[in-house]
Amino acid sequence: MDFHALRGTFATLLNLHGATPRAAMDLMRHSDMRLTHQVYTDASALPLLPEVRKIPAL
Repeated sequence: MDFHALRGTFATLLNLHGATPRAAMDLMRHSDMRLTHQVYTDASALPLLPEVRKIPAL
């Protein structure tokens, strides 16, 4: 366990619980949103299936 692992957990939890991208970036003290979402957020921990289910049936 290292400091950056804790930051990754924090960023992932912010995302899971609905923090806006801007709020997550500010809370992580990043100047670039891509760093917050591409480096620190663990996409494999995000619930992607519910997002796909939001697409209306054709």
